[in-house]
Amino acid sequence: MKTSRKHRREILSKAIHPNLIDRVVSYIDPVSAARRMRARAVMALAGGYLNDRKSSRVLSQWIPTSFDADSDILPDLASLREYSMDLIRKNPLAGGAIKTKVTNVVGGGFRLKAQMDFEFLSIPEETAQLWEQTVEREWRLFWESKTCDVERILTGNAITRLVYRQAKENGDVFILLPRLALSGVPYSLKLQIIEADRVCNQDNKADSDTLAGGIQRDAAGAPLAYHILKEHPGNHRSPRSYRWEVVKAFAESTGLPNVIHLYQQDRPGQSRGVPDLAAVIEPLKQLGRYTDSELMAAVIAS
Repeated sequence: MKTSRKHRREILSKAIHPNLIDRVVSYIDPVSAARRMRARAVMALAGGYLNDRKSSRVLSQWIPTSFDADSDILPDLASLREYSMDLIRKNPLAGGAIKTKVTNVVGGGFRLKAQMDFEFLSIPEETAQLWEQTVEREWRLFWESKTCDVERILTGNAITRLVYRQAKENGDVFILLPRLALSGVPYSLKLQIIEADRVCNQDNKADSDTLAGGIQRDAAGAPLAYHILKEHPGNHRSPRSYRWEVVKAFAESTGLPNVIHLYQQDRPGQSRGVPDLAAVIEPLKQLGRYTDSELMAAVIAS
């Protein structure tokens, strides 16, 4: 109790020590100056948010840390992905939550509605409508065909559902934009989905200010290149001979992006995304065990 009172006296003495502004206000309006000092003393004793943290039984044993985004996320990210994927596969609540998000956000997929500002461009309305119809027709030819997929398996809307699910399940997903000419296909642009586990530092180098989480950045933080494993690290069908491909973020000739990195950035400087279930992994696992026990007990009782 004595320590707490001493601590309060130290806080109060610092709070009521007048600064230059206090002296000016005191010279002009002593009453307002007294109110300022009284209000500052009350705020100092209240502590704003935490009051007297040292006398709190909960907060005195709580030792929080404060690191930058990558230092907080990257060391645990591989484990978070493993836990998240395992829960989604085996836990009905986790799997249902992700499926519900995909259904509500993506639904049946995207449809292009082209609209030209013909008034601003001084173009006849009939010409603008013809252009809009042509663009929508070209979009459907590309998006509703499986030739937009580099593996020629998924249509554009199926790719949309896949990448959104991956972003929720693994935290992020990468889409490469290679150019591949095919006979009878009018567009060379393809979409190639890269799972998050495949993007990591080449030769397993340690993270640094310019290379973290498989993403190489410039001094301003803009992406320069992505380090991508040729095969998934969990592939047991082939020998573990890791090979990387370094893909530049932007094409040198056109400046167009070569890679789309889809993730939710919650903090400045954050290189990789975090799975949606990261904060509830342990409660969901415990709830799953409890549910299994209750079901087994019900079966035995019946």
